[in-house]
Amino acid sequence: MKRVLYLLFLVFITSSLSAQWECRSQLSSKLKPLGQSKLYWASEVTLGAGYLTNSAIFNSMGFLGLDYSVKNSVLFAEIGYKYWDRVDFDSKNNFKNGHFGVRELFYQYKGGSSRVTAGIQSATLDDYFLLNERMLGVNYKYNKNAWALNFNGGTVLKGFSRNGLFCSVGYLYDIVQGRDLALIGSKPGETNFAGVSIRYSPSKAKTNKEKNSDEFSSNEFESDFLDNGERMRFQIEDIGLVLYSEFGSLIDNVVYIPGVFIKVEMPANITFKPEVLYQISNQNNAIIYSLALESNIVTSKNKFSVNTRYIGSYEIDESAKLLNSYSNLFMGDVLRLDSRDALPLLQIGARVSFPSIKTHFKLQYSAAMGSMPLSELNFEYGKRFAKLVQIVAVTGLVNNKQIGQELFFGRVECRISL
Repeated sequence: MKRVLYLLFLVFITSSLSAQWECRSQLSSKLKPLGQSKLYWASEVTLGAGYLTNSAIFNSMGFLGLDYSVKNSVLFAEIGYKYWDRVDFDSKNNFKNGHFGVRELFYQYKGGSSRVTAGIQSATLDDYFLLNERMLGVNYKYNKNAWALNFNGGTVLKGFSRNGLFCSVGYLYDIVQGRDLALIGSKPGETNFAGVSIRYSPSKAKTNKEKNSDEFSSNEFESDFLDNGERMRFQIEDIGLVLYSEFGSLIDNVVYIPGVFIKVEMPANITFKPEVLYQISNQNNAIIYSLALESNIVTSKNKFSVNTRYIGSYEIDESAKLLNSYSNLFMGDVLRLDSRDALPLLQIGARVSFPSIKTHFKLQYSAAMGSMPLSELNFEYGKRFAKLVQIVAVTGLVNNKQIGQELFFGRVECRISL
């Protein structure tokens, strides 16, 4: 099996790759019926290769997705096999491994305004920072009119987490030793989390009011003014509250994090998304804040977007550390927020896409400015062929300021939907 995947990979290495930290999958959008049954299936193969200063890096992954739906109930599974190989030119060592794993395995019930999902699944809240993980647990979502409730609770295991044994490809970029990485358990109950967010969307409330009335009713969160004869508008799209906690037998300091997040639409197609959180834990009380600006310009031929984000903290206790473990922000190909010593953190990026030719270009700079400072600058090119093949090529430079080391990397990744 390893040899077959490796040979397939070598065939595609002459094509153009993008390193991704976790096993992204698009199977749910590619499902097709198996004969005349209610069972749907899809499969996907990922092949990648690249270079990191003094190492050649290779990885391959195969997925099979199965979906069985009856009325309001859904059973869904994604299983796969991963093989990777890293050749160190300096030591002449060859590090490689391969094993089967599970990405998703859950039961879901869909009601009129609510949805319940139980099993191995991806978990996020409606805020912009706290949670982006894969868990064994329960998710409940409720959406009606302008209100949304989102609850996630479960345990995180090395076998299927975003930075775990099966999904992560962080081992390909083993460039920083000694970082205080997020804690992930090996058994249920060792590392757990629970979180809930409540979101109110004034624009949706306004839309519902307008459906029931012919008269215009102003939005109390909206402000108009004139500038150089042009109409400008500020409007709060979302405002929400979040409460999050991590606990378990391996977690020494139980942490509670309440907070507030807002989404504001501004002139010139700019979106402002601030979030402020208060970390409550023994000798680790702190304020965490995230400030993000985005702008999207869409024309008949292309879509151009720019974004910037700054995440910082204020230590109320002198020795306070960031304790939430599962933000997993994808700040670059090598860098991500998986370390408790990363803040403050800065990200700036720009992306242009051409839908008619299914092509995109992306430039991004990320910098973790904590006790172990790292920065990454990368450039990405992506191309999709029909609906079956996607190729992404990325090249970049990682700067480890602590030891004064610069590392150049490049990868090509080919994703094939079958």
